[in-house]
Amino acid sequence: MSGTLSYSPASNLADVRVLNPATVGSGQIGVLDTTLIPNGAYWVQLVGTDTTGKTQTNLALVMVTGEYKPGRITATVTDLVVPAKGLAISIQRRYDSLERGRARTSATAGRWG
Repeated sequence: MSGTLSYSPASNLADVRVLNPATVGSGQIGVLDTTLIPNGAYWVQLVGTDTTGKTQTNLALVMVTGEYKPGRITATVTDLVVPAKGLAISIQRRYDSLERGRARTSATAGRWG
């Protein structure tokens, strides 16, 4: 029997990441290191094929939680601040190494004075 072990975020099933492209035999067939991915729901999928060519798919929904993410890098850069009496507006970019490929820009308003 051989197969493929993969996972994808529940919010984006098209974002498939392969853990093991050629699983064979029994025992441990892969490791999902939750310290490298953002918290949230993930589908873990195992597609196996037996010696006769019959294919079977198994899915498991896994919830990743916790703040232990060694090696994680976050940074916020303020691009623009517009001071105004009683209200300051700023535009910022935020980088998070766990969310590679996703640009995040936010505009915030300060407190009323």
